Amino acid sequence: MLQLLFGCASTDTPRAHVEAARVAERDPAAAARICERLPSKQAGECLALTVATVRQRDLAAAKSLCVRIDDELWSDECWFWIAEAQATLDGPASAVTTCGRAGRFARACVGHLWLDSATRLHEAWPEDPVRAWGLHEPTSSWGAGLARGADGSLAERHESTFFDARFNPTGAGSEPRPVDLSWCVAFGPPLARRCRQVGAATLQRQLNRAAIAGLDAAALCAEGDVAARVAAATGLSWIPHPSLDQRAAMWVDRACNPRPGGPR
Repeated sequence: MLQLLFGCASTDTPRAHVEAARVAERDPAAAARICERLPSKQAGECLALTVATVRQRDLAAAKSLCVRIDDELWSDECWFWIAEAQATLDGPASAVTTCGRAGRFARACVGHLWLDSATRLHEAWPEDPVRAWGLHEPTSSWGAGLARGADGSLAERHESTFFDARFNPTGAGSEPRPVDLSWCVAFGPPLARRCRQVGAATLQRQLNRAAIAGLDAAALCAEGDVAARVAAATGLSWIPHPSLDQRAAMWVDRACNPRPGGPR
């Protein structure tokens, strides 16, 4: 989210943002005054981007800038970024209350805290996902009112976030790993089913991204084993499992035999 918003920053803001970021740590009020020379929306953007610059080094200064933002969208963004920094500095549980100030992004903010917790636990217990789940499960109470969807599917979101962290590592330099559903059997239903669903969705996303990035159509549509063809065309692989094999076969069929007017 942060990268997207930096990319959307208005051309009127960067100079003020650079100047504000330069003075923010030693004098947050001075940084605020620099941004507040701009019109309201641009001032909010300038203040929020200044917060993004200083939040890891001086969280108190960053918070003092957030409270000065009048524009609702940039205020919500600002508190989302504060919560992210707070989770890194003090642990995810400490940031839940801050997520409550993130307005339209409160649910996404809590989701990020869940993902951070799950990622840390998977890294700590790579061979014992059940133990990792046992330690992660109580986090469902974090920001429960904020994270609950309109359909009340809080538990489903919490479970999916846990399994998503396992299937989709987010560390620096992380590469797509072969999707492996074998560890899902360690959980009883319905968690095992949720695990398989998230794993299958992960493979689907990997295949779709490969198609967008460009693939070797000749290799994909040649004769032979589907898994071998997908690996040759995209570099992706998975541990054989009926649900993954079926999903990949359907994806290859659509890619190699497009129907008129149908999805490709």
